[in-house]
This record gives sequence, C-alpha cells and structure tokens, in this order.
Amino acid sequence: MEKIVSDWYDSYYQKVNLTGKAGSFSANKIHKLIESGRRNGNYAKCLEVGTNNMSHIPFVHHSWDKYSLVDLRPKEENEASGDVILSAISYSQADIHSLPFQDDIFHRGIATCLFHHLDDPLKAMRELKRVVQPNGVIELFLPCNPGLLYRTIRVLTTGLTAKKHGVSTESKYLKAIEHRNHVESLILMAKFTYGPENLHVEWFPFKLPSWNFNISWVIRIKNVKRAEK
Repeated sequence: MEKIVSDWYDSYYQKVNLTGKAGSFSANKIHKLIESGRRNGNYAKCLEVGTNNMSHIPFVHHSWDKYSLVDLRPKEENEASGDVILSAISYSQADIHSLPFQDDIFHRGIATCLFHHLDDPLKAMRELKRVVQPNGVIELFLPCNPGLLYRTIRVLTTGLTAKKHGVSTESKYLKAIEHRNHVESLILMAKFTYGPENLHVEWFPFKLPSWNFNISWVIRIKNVKRAEK
C-alpha cells in the first residue's frame, strides 16, 4: 500500500489532482480561504502540519515571529515554493499524532488538506489542542468528501485528467486509500475535542450548512482548555 501511495505522489499527483500543483488556481484558493479570517492581529508562533512544499506560507498576511512546519516527509522533499523567508522558519519531520513540542507553545495551528488522510484524526486534533496555547486559534481545512458537489467536481476534473493519462483506476484506488475520513465524522470529532461553542464553520462556495452542496469547509477554532474531569 505504501508503494502505491508513494508512486502516485512521485509520478501523477501534480499532473492529475486538481489541487496537486502549487500555484494552481485551486491550490491558491484553498490557502486564501484558510487565511480569509486571519488577516489582522499577531500570532507570534505558528504551527503548520502537512506542509505540501511550504506553499501556504506566502498567503499568511498577519504578523508572526516564528513559523514551525511539520510533515512526514524529509525536508528535501518539501522545498519552499515562491518568495518564502526562511530565517524564521523551522522544519520537523514528524507525525501529527505525536508532535515533538511542549504543551501550550503556539498561538496558531494550521492544517491544510490533511485530516481526511489520517489514521487517527481524533488523536491528531487532541495533539493540536495540546500544543496550541489556551485561547489560541486553530484552522482545519476539510474537503467535503463524499459530498455530492465534491464528487461531481472531482469526476469532471481529476477523474477526466486521470483518464487522459491512463491512470483512472490508480486514481480511484488512491482515493480509496487516502481519503479515509468522512467530512461529517471529522466535524463531529472537532466538536467533541474543542467544544461546539468554540467552532466556527465557513462553507465554500455556498453558505448552506451542508457537506453535500459545498466543496470544502474551513473550521475556525478558539482553543479553550478546561481541566480534565
């Protein structure tokens, strides 16, 4: 299974997937949606998990002093794209299920297109809650898989492109392997982890609170911590 996934990302991900290429309209839209609620203020220490070639950093317009990146892949496979200032950026090859940081040290946590891939998303949410300071903020970007609009657009974009390259079957296998978490389940896990009163959900492209009639959701979280009972 690991070889199927690695071969796909090495050979076809940027060619086939709608958001696979850094700088594409779709990839840029994801970054802009995440940052649309954070243009003002100061989040001195930021953590981004699942970096995807450091492509999100150029879209961060609020002030920050330190930006920590975490990804399963080694650093050489995650070279910076665009005009990224590297002096205040650190990189750790690590698993979000067990982050190599102390409690309460980040002011903001960011995850782009990550949680639908994870083996244990609930544990990952708890790790973000642990390392982000009380009343800090967390952004989770979630594609509305397996929603009707999401699946329709995927068939008309990634599906047709995969067919053109002769890898339609491989693309379907990859989706089955990699997109393992249902968006509604992820929303419920987030409510359980952070408290529903601390979540604000933004839908795209429509404002209907439905995963069937949107492409993606951004969950904005105020990281309120309470003593465990």
